[in-house]
Amino acid sequence: MRSRVCHPIAIVTHLALVLPLLCWLWQPCHAQDYEPSWSLEAFRGPVVGAADIVGRGGSCLAIAEGASSLFCQPAAVVNRNARNGGEFFDWDWTLDWLNVNLGDWTDVDNRGPSVFERGMDSLINASFSLNFGRFGIALSLYGSSFEVQCHEPSCDFASATASTINGGFVFGYALADGELMLATELSFPRTDISLVGNDGDANPKLALNTVQLNSGLLWRPQKEQFRVGLVARLPAHQEVISAQVENTPMLMPNRVLAPWELGVGAVYSFGPRRLNPRPSFGDERSWARDQYSAPMFREYWLIAADLLLFGASKHASSLAAWFEQTLQPAGRQLSLSLRLGAEAEFWPDVMRARIGSYWEPSRYDDIDGRLHVTTSVDLHLPDFIWPWRFTAGADLAPNYFNLLLSLGLWH
Repeated sequence: MRSRVCHPIAIVTHLALVLPLLCWLWQPCHAQDYEPSWSLEAFRGPVVGAADIVGRGGSCLAIAEGASSLFCQPAAVVNRNARNGGEFFDWDWTLDWLNVNLGDWTDVDNRGPSVFERGMDSLINASFSLNFGRFGIALSLYGSSFEVQCHEPSCDFASATASTINGGFVFGYALADGELMLATELSFPRTDISLVGNDGDANPKLALNTVQLNSGLLWRPQKEQFRVGLVARLPAHQEVISAQVENTPMLMPNRVLAPWELGVGAVYSFGPRRLNPRPSFGDERSWARDQYSAPMFREYWLIAADLLLFGASKHASSLAAWFEQTLQPAGRQLSLSLRLGAEAEFWPDVMRARIGSYWEPSRYDDIDGRLHVTTSVDLHLPDFIWPWRFTAGADLAPNYFNLLLSLGLWH
């Protein structure tokens, strides 16, 4: 029998065929350069928003009460606090300040190590709502900004800033004596990217925006202690509206996109407080006067759960990876997030507390999602014209920490 000897040329030929396959399977052999044909995905896995929502692990689709819940559920615009259900006119507002990336160990986007130094993420959430009978209208505003710096000689820039602002108008209506509430939100997300060159002079800038439609539904059967909420958000594709990119070696993106979202939530309340009293919307008939003239119990504790499904993003890459001018495919598959929370007013008319947990899905093929633990506390401040509330909270996960402060009305 004649023995077979591998010729060097044959070995090289086989390796040339096998190595690309291995690189494709083990993602990748080296970072691929960014291509402008790829969109940048605007997806924030951690829950950001009002401090009470974060404190319950992000569960809010069925609670959906007051201005703070507009961040996650448009139908909250018509779901008044129970103690104000007898009035024709009502109003509410909230202002939240969030601080993320409080240390070098923080990985805000859960995308793995980076060559850049990322500064603190500052986030502002503000909402103002008005109710007129069965109608509700609101203005909401969410803004975030973060900066990355590079001190390596090979970097194309010294620092870069990405800012996002999303303002929206919400309109809702209460049907079936307040058992069914529907609302629609028209929002205007905008992203601004600016760079500072290594010489400190060049300032390339890019601005993108679009219009997004969101809808919410809330079912709150009267005399029952549960609610069910639904929410749907269409995908948002931000296109370039202005660009000053002369004399920059960076390849600039053509669009920023956010995936569609579907969510369902439920809440059940225990204790003497009624969760779903029938609102009178200012009705002066005897049943309404009698219901809202009697003192209402404040003691309660509730449990809530939300399940959210996020759509896939076609031909999209990580925004953070773009600063490195590399491709990190994002959102290739659907993502699920389960959010659980509990809340109690254990010190009537003085203090409330919350605790929660949620799963942050990963949008990257080679990175696992992570589990978060959250908490927040409301404190009733001394009344000055109106009853005031101060809230503090925190969100902790592997390589992530979020500190929250909030000011609003006490209900």
